[in-house]
Amino acid sequence: MGPFELVLFDMDGVIADTEPLHLEAANRVLAAEGVRLGAEESREFLGSTDAELFAALKERHGLNQPVERLVAAKTRETIALIRAGLAPAPGVCELLIQLKMRSIPAVVASSSVPELIDAVVDCLGLRSSFAGLFSAQLVGRGKPHPDLFLLAARRLGVLPQDCLVIEDAPAGIAAARAAGMAVAAVRTRLTEDLDLSAADLVLDSLEQFDYEILDGC
Repeated sequence: MGPFELVLFDMDGVIADTEPLHLEAANRVLAAEGVRLGAEESREFLGSTDAELFAALKERHGLNQPVERLVAAKTRETIALIRAGLAPAPGVCELLIQLKMRSIPAVVASSSVPELIDAVVDCLGLRSSFAGLFSAQLVGRGKPHPDLFLLAARRLGVLPQDCLVIEDAPAGIAAARAAGMAVAAVRTRLTEDLDLSAADLVLDSLEQFDYEILDGC
């Protein structure tokens, strides 16, 4: 692996443990519909956009509200939870420092809407650490399709083969693979028992990341 000219970070579960906040926010919205999204069912949608999530739930559970309204309501609820307190995932800040020392740009490439990406990076004080913030709203297809990663690389002027993606879910790993990029997977509480073996590297935490990989060593 490596050397790399760009590192693309998934956000939810990789930069911060936001997945429980997403689930709580979704259930606050779904409560008005008399529906509850369980942890197991929610795992089906890891890497999906909120629009994809609610479209599927609307078909499955007969939700009354339009998808757009459900997405907007969940976004508001999630931002409120983020602002109530959020910490970076272990090893994230250290890795961003190592990238800066090597003049390797980092970007966020997330299935979340732009408002949520902004809320997370601002809450963590990490906005200046990223050369770009990319939401799946910018492309027609979310993960496991490669469109978002390819767009981010193109905007930064970096070839896919010179990129490293950091993900935590099978859909994101598949998207990185389809984009022709190397991928490191991080196990999280939500994805630790999922099959992450398609990644080039699987870590229990970014604290285990070997920085020499960035240089191709």
